[in-house]
Amino acid sequence: MTTRNIDIDKFVDYFESKESFRLQDIKDYFQRFKKDISRTTLDWWIYELKQRGILYRVGRGLYSLQEPIFFSPNIEKKLIKLYAWLVKEFPHLEICIWDTKWINQFMIHQIGRFYTLIEVEKEAVESVFYSLKEKGKNVFLNPSSDILYHYADSKESIIVKPLISEAPILRDNKVPTASLEKILVDLVSDEIFEAYQGAELDNILENSFSHYSINEPKLLRYASRRKRKKYLLDKIEKTKQIIEG
Repeated sequence: MTTRNIDIDKFVDYFESKESFRLQDIKDYFQRFKKDISRTTLDWWIYELKQRGILYRVGRGLYSLQEPIFFSPNIEKKLIKLYAWLVKEFPHLEICIWDTKWINQFMIHQIGRFYTLIEVEKEAVESVFYSLKEKGKNVFLNPSSDILYHYADSKESIIVKPLISEAPILRDNKVPTASLEKILVDLVSDEIFEAYQGAELDNILENSFSHYSINEPKLLRYASRRKRKKYLLDKIEKTKQIIEG
């Protein structure tokens, strides 16, 4: 059984208005023409559609006709140098380092004050903080939003905070950094991101889901660890309704 049994044009016409769809949606579509379609046949058709560049897997059991675009931040040289220094000082430490500049691409009202976040294992947070302090960096130890508002007066400050276990980190770049899934969850979990709430958060979510492939299971697992799963589920559902019109 091959894709010669499929009317490709009709398949594309049926799904092209959907940003993504599930395995059951594909099965329901084919059962309109072949009631007794087997799982083996369905899997084979999906495999061939993917091989031909017609169908893309964008998540667990989630498909799209659009080739997925994954978030890949622009990592500046200063971030690479900072990470290299951290690795030299703390060679066995789990580190995630990222820059709030990356969020501006999703926003309407641009923020001029940025933070470099260094997240490390809880036991090493203070050691990293004091080492950076001795290096003369403008650094804050797991600060409140009030502390940042009053004392982070430079354009770019460093925040050192604990790294949540099993956080979704991008490891295929020059430095281990935050995935978009992690950033979105952190924005609704940490007090220091109060400037990104309200209507601006809606803009961030809408632009994130519109322009990039988001691994929702990964996002929701991390949100669950941060006790924000229900909140984000509601926000994501509303975001998708806006995107899909």
